[in-house]
Amino acid sequence: MAQSNSFEDEDVLFASLLDEGPSGPSGPSGPSGPSGPGGPSSPTAPKQPASTSFGGQGGFLDDEEGPEAQLPLESMAPSVPPADLDFSAEDLALRAALIAFYRARNPSNLSNINAVVKRFRSGCVTDLWAQLGTKYVVPPLQAVDLLARTLYASSIEQEGDDILETLLQKLRVGGQELDTALNEGHLNATRALCSRGIQDDVRPRCWKVLLGYLPLGGHDQWAAILQRKRQDFKERLAEYLDLSDRQPGLKSDDPRQSEMMDMVKAEVDLTLHRCQMGTVRAESLVSILFLFQASEGMEYVQGMSDMAAVLVFVLSRDLDYSDADAYWCFTALMSELKVRITKAERTAAFVQDLVGTGASVLSRYDPELSGHFGALEFEPGIVVMRWFMLLFARETSPEHVVAWWDAFLADPCRFELPGYACVALLLEYRNDLLEQESVLDLAEKLQTLPSQPSEATIASLIRKAWAICLFERRNRKGAPAFPSPSTAEVVRDIAGSFLSGIFTNF
Repeated sequence: MAQSNSFEDEDVLFASLLDEGPSGPSGPSGPSGPSGPGGPSSPTAPKQPASTSFGGQGGFLDDEEGPEAQLPLESMAPSVPPADLDFSAEDLALRAALIAFYRARNPSNLSNINAVVKRFRSGCVTDLWAQLGTKYVVPPLQAVDLLARTLYASSIEQEGDDILETLLQKLRVGGQELDTALNEGHLNATRALCSRGIQDDVRPRCWKVLLGYLPLGGHDQWAAILQRKRQDFKERLAEYLDLSDRQPGLKSDDPRQSEMMDMVKAEVDLTLHRCQMGTVRAESLVSILFLFQASEGMEYVQGMSDMAAVLVFVLSRDLDYSDADAYWCFTALMSELKVRITKAERTAAFVQDLVGTGASVLSRYDPELSGHFGALEFEPGIVVMRWFMLLFARETSPEHVVAWWDAFLADPCRFELPGYACVALLLEYRNDLLEQESVLDLAEKLQTLPSQPSEATIASLIRKAWAICLFERRNRKGAPAFPSPSTAEVVRDIAGSFLSGIFTNF
């Protein structure tokens, strides 16, 4: 049965679950009242978090101090009921976060923990932290950290019901859940599972399905489709290139084709030198990129070679790989990114809305960092735009690019997530950026950020990108905004221009 998630019911939700009722601890005489148990003179007033940092630098869940912090959660709060026996690992993670949250903010509500988990699990967890963030004035960076740590795989769909979560639990019990989801045609489950990262041996199949090259649930048709598409690719390529030699040569003397081939080869050489993808052959990239230019009629943009290389790098791990697979997946990818990579002015305006020093997503989550950029009169979008346009394909190691792309391709609203990934990256290294006191130092530091995350950090960063993304999608659905918009954003919203259709074709 679908869970109600009406924003008009917010006060009722707080009264019934989040704060034990309007006459209890959260009422006028409760923690928010001047003379109740949480008032300034009360010995049980909730303590404030020790840090407002982001990205594992003393976040809210780590702020207990003293010897009590070493004790089990249950022994510190006798009123906490035992976890329900049917709670999943994700339920238990949310429960642990809520115990820490209420212990610091409102210990009297610990008895409601299990009810809150059951009410706000899965697709409703974003609304939970937005409501708690608003009520308890949680800094946005902490709220992002809390949501990132407690995201369910199903949260990216934001359906707000138990259907997808039940399906995921069923798939996990059976094992090989991603293979099963692919073969049985469960689109939402496939995306949810892929959003957390994909195993190397399954990734080529997942990417082909997510990009529409192979039909979901049509496993028995895949062999015939691959044979037909590979033959089509070979015939198209033969129209332009002499394939008898290892180095394909042009059949035509058309100077435009010769110029196109020279440009493609130069770009491929730069890509392979820069990216160090040992399994990617120059001949494969040249064939894919030249045929795309010759047959699709889309102007070449610097960076296309880097994105094609990512696809070849992943798909060539399949024993049954053909350059045709990478070509058709690249064609599908470019059709989705066409506006982003060919309309530079529009893309620049969108990036400004994400990370600009004026009213932007960054300014709402971290006004201090945004203000620092502004004080130095430096717009981070100058650097961030390439991250956004090329999906980080040129910025970091192949392994990290692949991890980002697992999430990007799984996004139900492709490709929104890359923009929030850019914001998450700035927030993750905010302290390093705040230390830079000149425009030159700031620009140099900014350019190195995508290559800095470790293997452990990249997974955390992806979850934080999802958290920001889900908060922003919630805001666009008409919910009370969290974080609160700036005055400039309110004016733009009233004028009907703030984020109105901005993601179309992005």
